[in-house]
Amino acid sequence: MIIENALYLLPTWASIAIALLPPMVVIIGVRLFRRSPLADSATLAMRATLYALLSTAFAFSVTFSVNTLWSQNTQVYDAATNMAQAGFSLAEAVDEVDDKAASELIAEFSTFLEQVKADSKDISIGGAELPTKTLQGIHAKVSQLSADPDQAKRIEAAFEEIVTARQAWLRALNSPGIPDVIWLNIALLGLIFAGVIAAAPPGKSQRYETGVVAMSGLVIGFFQIPLYVLNSQAFVLTLASDIFDEFTDQYPSNRGLVTGFVSFIVIGGIFIGTMFLIRRHQTHEESQSEPTGALDAEAD
Repeated sequence: MIIENALYLLPTWASIAIALLPPMVVIIGVRLFRRSPLADSATLAMRATLYALLSTAFAFSVTFSVNTLWSQNTQVYDAATNMAQAGFSLAEAVDEVDDKAASELIAEFSTFLEQVKADSKDISIGGAELPTKTLQGIHAKVSQLSADPDQAKRIEAAFEEIVTARQAWLRALNSPGIPDVIWLNIALLGLIFAGVIAAAPPGKSQRYETGVVAMSGLVIGFFQIPLYVLNSQAFVLTLASDIFDEFTDQYPSNRGLVTGFVSFIVIGGIFIGTMFLIRRHQTHEESQSEPTGALDAEAD
């Protein structure tokens, strides 16, 4: 799972870049070094068949992988929700015994939720050490409260819900994800698909063809973006942060907005740069062919 773990640690902007850049690089390379390909009917028919095979295999592989990752991320979200809800239940149970202790508990549990995010960075079946110690400290304090048997039972049940939810959280974080062989399959299919599109025979309108080819590269990249983003640690933390922040009365940051804006600028730059490079190469080829055509006309 080397590829899976490496991609997991990437920030969101890097995940988007990995999805978009390789197809565009392949398209630029193929277009810049393309030589006049065969354009007879048999070749075009075989090329159409290859388009169909590549598009089907690529779409199936990406869709299957996205569904798998989303299912695993849903488990992470459910576990985080259950953990926060169990914290509310524990605070309510403690409040029936000692309202001051309940206030202290909320503060400590908020700290626990902040610390438990470290589980996503140091993924192990036992979880990070710091939140585990904080949870043990919470249990020690609530166990010392002067509660009657029914109240003590409710407190213990609520605490067990927290422990169960964290175990589910750790299991979800330790889900296998996507095997490396599928990651390689998707990457190669995407690059080959982009290369085949870029190597298509030239049409009558060079400008229109350039735009279509560049847009095709972006479509291949955009199709992969959900796959890479859903697999990233940043996205997993976002799922949990929205729930944990609600418990701790914190407001979500604008990091997502900034990331989206920067990604938009990067995507626009890639698209414009690709079209410029391809168009510049085509203009150079046209300028070289013009003298030859003029000499042929004079010879006639």
